[in-house]
Amino acid sequence: MGTVRDALQLPGMRRIEAGYGMSVTGELAGTVALVVYALDTGGAALVAAYAVSRTVAGMGVALVLTGLTSRLRRDRQLRAITGVRAVLLAAAALLAALHQPPAAIIAAGAASSALAGTYRPLQAAVLPWLVRTPAEHAASNAVTAVMENTGALIGPLAAGALLAVAGPAAAMAAAAGSLAAATVSLLRLTIPDTPQPAVRGPADVVRDVTSGLAGFVRMAPPGGVAILAFAQTLLRGALVVLIAVLAARVLAPGGSAVGWLNAAFGAGGLAGGAAAAGAVRVTRLGRSFIAGMLVWGLPLAFLALAPAAALAYLALLVVGIGNAVVDVAFFTMVTRLAGPGAAGKVLGAVEFVALAGLATGSILTPPLLHAAGIRGTLALLGGGLAGLALAHAVRFRRLDHATPAPGPQARLPASLPMAAPLPLR
Repeated sequence: MGTVRDALQLPGMRRIEAGYGMSVTGELAGTVALVVYALDTGGAALVAAYAVSRTVAGMGVALVLTGLTSRLRRDRQLRAITGVRAVLLAAAALLAALHQPPAAIIAAGAASSALAGTYRPLQAAVLPWLVRTPAEHAASNAVTAVMENTGALIGPLAAGALLAVAGPAAAMAAAAGSLAAATVSLLRLTIPDTPQPAVRGPADVVRDVTSGLAGFVRMAPPGGVAILAFAQTLLRGALVVLIAVLAARVLAPGGSAVGWLNAAFGAGGLAGGAAAAGAVRVTRLGRSFIAGMLVWGLPLAFLALAPAAALAYLALLVVGIGNAVVDVAFFTMVTRLAGPGAAGKVLGAVEFVALAGLATGSILTPPLLHAAGIRGTLALLGGGLAGLALAHAVRFRRLDHATPAPGPQARLPASLPMAAPLPLR
């Protein structure tokens, strides 16, 4: 925890982490509001349409990000994209308040959500330029997990409260306000100037996209990191629909239950992020990643045995813990394996694969629910992720053994007064 405190003494670290927490708060509050709005106006099919449209659009954004992230200042990208997200969500709130067609509201909300996935890859690419030691790098990802899950707790709770007393338009407006606050937090964020390669033509951008995807797929061969990342985000996409269905069929106290279930996920993530700060080390990233995947899938498989209200909250609480462990281990591992030169391209590819998983999960869930019911869908998806993680466990243990631990020389620059202010890179 001392390393976490050291990392948070850096002004740039505080700004980017605070911005991320408020960004997640706004995104998840807006998601809850839009899911409830879609469920009320078009049922599970419109919920799935919202989830698919935002992820398909996000995949296109991720491809552009993969090609441009190493060529544009990342601090400026973060500010601009977060500001645009706030404007789009505010537009959705205004359209909902004016009782405009649902398609327009869902389109504005989906466009805002499509840009949401850019923050974490850009942040992960920026963090190595802010921290001073490998230990601070791992600690910064633990702080990111805590901020993410704080937002995952506060956002749905706030949305649930507003949905209970005011309706979806008010919840969307509050979410837009949180995104605006995130933009303000990033106004003074700066990273050291780094060489920016010039964009020579579309072929260069395509080359960066393909090399980023290839670099990601080569991790833990044959493609173990990419396979598990896709599987986990597929379940995450399915969970958007499953939470809405659980709220309607199991809890049934109204649309605000969507917020309470998402808040349980966030509360677990908050606890998991705090635990990961002390448990995840650079020498056991692969094993932590596998453990987090198991904690992601098994609770949902157990929930299939008896999908009661208390068990639903408990299962999502535990899944949130697993999600935090996965995130800390995954982003530290990927940036470490990719290296500073390719990190931006690989992280853009990560977002593309993640959004592909989210879209697939959202598309598959309605027919799965129709064919197997809520219990069969939970068992198939949760058990499937756990089984896939176990199948890759040996490979990731070998990856840990093959990854060198940072030697004492990595701490030497920070011990010299002249070099102490410099980032690790």
